[in-house]
Amino acid sequence: MYIWYASLYEPLPIGGEGIRKMRSGLLIDALIADGHTVELWIPGFEHVHHEQFRGQSTLEKIDDAFSIQYMRGPGYSKDTSYKRLFHNKAIAKEFHKLADLRGRLPDLILTQVPSLELAEAVMNFARKTEVPYVVDVRDPWPEIYQRLLPDKFKFLYSIIFFTEIMRAKRIFSNASQITAVSLTYLGGAIKYANRSINHNDMVFPIGYPVMAADVNIKPEVEEKYGCFRDKFVVFFAGTFGSNFDVDAVIEASKILDSNENNIHFVIAGKGDGSDLLASHAEASDNFSFLDWVPFSELRYLLSISSVGLAPFPRGAMNSLPNKPYEYMSASLPIIASLDGELKEIIESHHIGMCYKAGDESGLADAILTLYLNNDTLEEMSASSYKMLVEKYDSRIIYKNFSNYLVKIFNERKS
Repeated sequence: MYIWYASLYEPLPIGGEGIRKMRSGLLIDALIADGHTVELWIPGFEHVHHEQFRGQSTLEKIDDAFSIQYMRGPGYSKDTSYKRLFHNKAIAKEFHKLADLRGRLPDLILTQVPSLELAEAVMNFARKTEVPYVVDVRDPWPEIYQRLLPDKFKFLYSIIFFTEIMRAKRIFSNASQITAVSLTYLGGAIKYANRSINHNDMVFPIGYPVMAADVNIKPEVEEKYGCFRDKFVVFFAGTFGSNFDVDAVIEASKILDSNENNIHFVIAGKGDGSDLLASHAEASDNFSFLDWVPFSELRYLLSISSVGLAPFPRGAMNSLPNKPYEYMSASLPIIASLDGELKEIIESHHIGMCYKAGDESGLADAILTLYLNNDTLEEMSASSYKMLVEKYDSRIIYKNFSNYLVKIFNERKS
């Protein structure tokens, strides 16, 4: 098959020491390994670091099986901003323009939500050309906009965001098929499609490569971070924003800031809240704040950590985010604040502990419980890695995803 993959927010899936492949990169690898030709449609603006790495729309051939169509957009400096919305609209417009100029049509288009703008552009092109398109749901849009409204005004959501709700209904109701990273997200998309779930509506978890559990420790990395090796490291690395509860993490570290324990928080990344984390790190003996770390250093930090944090705030709409799989790959128990699917997995498989979102005392208690009970810690560590191997190995997940897309194409063709 010749496949177009339109994605807005994931990092460039080419790799390199400082970059790890995410969902799009892992799926592209599986598709190419199965003999397909893939063209990735992606902005020249990189979402995580807010950097322009291609100023113009250009098509770059990586090899015979893989090309990247960069799409020009203005970019933005803050995730929650009007500039981000303008950027999304510009990328959708650019997709329209570039796709219409193509002489050869793809056999199938795979796109993601978010964003709704790009997914709608894919829908319009696919309907016009009668090319099947599959929507893969990564986040619950447009429901995610509810976070922008104060609690007392949330009842206005369906009025204020009526056009986005209608856009979602068009995208999902016209899709050849729908996939998602969790059952919760899949069910939400099916409701927009106004139909019952069918046998081709599938969940493909994000997962993580099992092989990533092996860490080759370089002397310079050991020298840089070795000071954490003998501590009980509570770890998080990622992009900070409205889905990272900065206040709860800081307050929990204050509760646990005592000479009577060896607990140390290590937080790495960038985004909204970085200044607050950096300021607290300067004033605290049990808290370190790092900038964004490359993949090789991340793997080392995971290898010397004791537990992994998934501290989501009240009202978070995440279901099965990236972080838990990354922690599983390093045999880390997970301490999370989400209800729903993640909580069910953690508790039923004994791979960590849960606390109520926004409850800094509950977060501190969960950390202290694992610190004081080494047998429980080791049991959860072993169970965490076992879950990855048995259920969330990304090589198996994306091989199955590749086979699924072939099935959808063949069914449509017949």
